Amino acid sequence: MPSPSPIHAPYVSVAVFAPLETPLDYLRPPELLLSPGDLVLVPLGRSQVHGLVTSLHDKPPNFSGLKSVLEKLDKPRLSSENLSFLLWAAQWTMSPPGSFAEMGFSGAMGPRPKPTTT
Repeated sequence: MPSPSPIHAPYVSVAVFAPLETPLDYLRPPELLLSPGDLVLVPLGRSQVHGLVTSLHDKPPNFSGLKSVLEKLDKPRLSSENLSFLLWAAQWTMSPPGSFAEMGFSGAMGPRPKPTTT
């Protein structure tokens, strides 16, 4: 059985705009078409945060309770070259990739989403 094409892969790695060392995995809702470089809104604990899709994959994580991407933001997609550079620069400066990305997108993103309680 061939692996799903990246746009239809069921799992998404997202560099959340928070000081976390690695991207987090989320489920991709079937109706949401995503690609690396897309900006999304995802749950993180009891909050909702912006994040940058770094990859899509079909390998299930080894834990249950995976949360879904909430929405794709209506912002231009980061090119694969720019995404690669951003991830390289974050690693080179020993910065969390999501925090590094947030600095670059802070003006374009507008205000942070307000924390929500669930």
